[in-house]
Amino acid sequence: MDEIRLYDLEQRVKALENTMHSRLWPRIRYEQGKGVSKSEAARMLGVSRSTIYNMAKDGRLKYMPDGGRIDADSVKAYMGRYGIRES
Repeated sequence: MDEIRLYDLEQRVKALENTMHSRLWPRIRYEQGKGVSKSEAARMLGVSRSTIYNMAKDGRLKYMPDGGRIDADSVKAYMGRYGIRES
């Protein structure tokens, strides 16, 4: 009986964490091969736009070929590398 209660409690905690996480992190409009704005990338990574510029400058993120937007694949890869979850 105690194992069942513990399992139920663990499931409820996971559901609560997922709900809280989805409210704290905005969704990324991710399409493979597309770009996201610098502001959207900043919101997703929890940093400022100037940090996004610096991250692109030093190669942590990639610009799209047109040079205006950040490559969504590089944002997604960065999120995975550092454990930043998508909502």
